[in-house]
Amino acid sequence: MGGRAGWRIAAAYPDRVAALARFHTGGLVSDAEDSPHRPAVRLRCELLLRFADKEQSMSAEQIAEVEMGLSAAGVSYDSRERHFEELFALLGRHSPTIV
Repeated sequence: MGGRAGWRIAAAYPDRVAALARFHTGGLVSDAEDSPHRPAVRLRCELLLRFADKEQSMSAEQIAEVEMGLSAAGVSYDSRERHFEELFALLGRHSPTIV
């Protein structure tokens, strides 16, 4: 739930959000007009997305839809399987005070 909120904030304030990380990235895609994945074209931040194995709220088709939308929008993202070291590296690139 917090990841969806972060996604919406990054889309609403693209000039104020430099980085967004989402772990267990579910619930981004629906058929609804206000589906979180729809404003991907407004994102300007670097994204780190992590999908859980057999994530019930994010199918392989939904993951592909998010990735296609991000690629079409020119958003820098990474959705490979990794751990917290990537999160800290992402944050470190955008805030030199993070260890």
